[in-house]
Amino acid sequence: MNLKLNLTAAAFVGAAVTADAQVNIVLTGSTAGRSQAYAAIRAMYDAGFSQNPADPAPNAARQTWSGTMSNSVPALGTNVVTVRAGWSGSVAGIRDVRNSTGSLLVNVLTSSTPGSTTTTNLVADFAFADNAQSSTVFLTPALAETQLAIIPFVFARNAAAPASIDNMTAQQFRALGGAGINFLSFWTGNTNDMDLVNLVGRDAGSGTRVITLAETGYGVNNPIQQRQLDGAGGTTGTTFVDAPFNGGFSSGGSVATVLNAATTTEYAIGYLGLGDAASVPTSRWLKYNGVDYSRTNVISGKYTHWGTYEIANLPTISAQLAAFRAELVDTIVPLATTSTVLISLDEMAVFRGSDGGVVLPK
Repeated sequence: MNLKLNLTAAAFVGAAVTADAQVNIVLTGSTAGRSQAYAAIRAMYDAGFSQNPADPAPNAARQTWSGTMSNSVPALGTNVVTVRAGWSGSVAGIRDVRNSTGSLLVNVLTSSTPGSTTTTNLVADFAFADNAQSSTVFLTPALAETQLAIIPFVFARNAAAPASIDNMTAQQFRALGGAGINFLSFWTGNTNDMDLVNLVGRDAGSGTRVITLAETGYGVNNPIQQRQLDGAGGTTGTTFVDAPFNGGFSSGGSVATVLNAATTTEYAIGYLGLGDAASVPTSRWLKYNGVDYSRTNVISGKYTHWGTYEIANLPTISAQLAAFRAELVDTIVPLATTSTVLISLDEMAVFRGSDGGVVLPK
């Protein structure tokens, strides 16, 4: 009997060791910056890791990787590290990563086997965000936040809109957001231009939206009316209609799809991160307050439609999570120097103390 008990106990000990050999990490948050998180995570794995969806998939809504990180994160040893990401938006990420009770979950791909579509709901460990926690309504508990880089945004017109829509001012945006539509004359100065221009944008879980509403002085928590097409999912169709009040799209990819739709002759303007804006011809990107987007203009302070990309988590995390976080930060920060989506904090000649705050010289 004692022998059986001892063998049973040993079996349980063995099971615990096996369980400890698996490190599970869940990421969520910013869709605008997800391609940079994707690049950093891939760089952290040892050779031979698996990934779902198969590479390249930098802008996938869900991504799962599995393998070892013994070279980049020695503290994790030869443990199998499975990282699951479900990108839901910056504000939604901040909301969910505050959770310590399991009541707020992130939908992620279960397996790192390419092509597997089975999902599960898990508690988030880290959130990436384009905005600070202080710019949301989810203020408690206070999160540990680390700034990583600058993340710029642009306004762009849709394929049907005329080239005379070439600029967006903060005043124009505030006027446009109230009803989601305004007259073309607001951009051309010709009072005979009575065609309507529609606003296409993101939902309340989006950091892209927070930064845009903060930067333009609209107010991050003020309700906004936006528009969508009348077909499936709001991304196809011929006619623009009201999106649900204070609603919008859950990803910048959907905004880009609307702006590129060839099925409508109506006019629209949307706002996007650079990763999603890459699918919209730069000839349709608008100036902001009379200034073209360029890396140089952001660095100098001339172009101010930008936020600060950060990682956030609960103040107390495990040693394994802390080791992973430290390496993730050290990997992402250098990527910003050559990124097409981010700009390095060290490159900036200016700074701001809050989202949408006054831009000042360093």
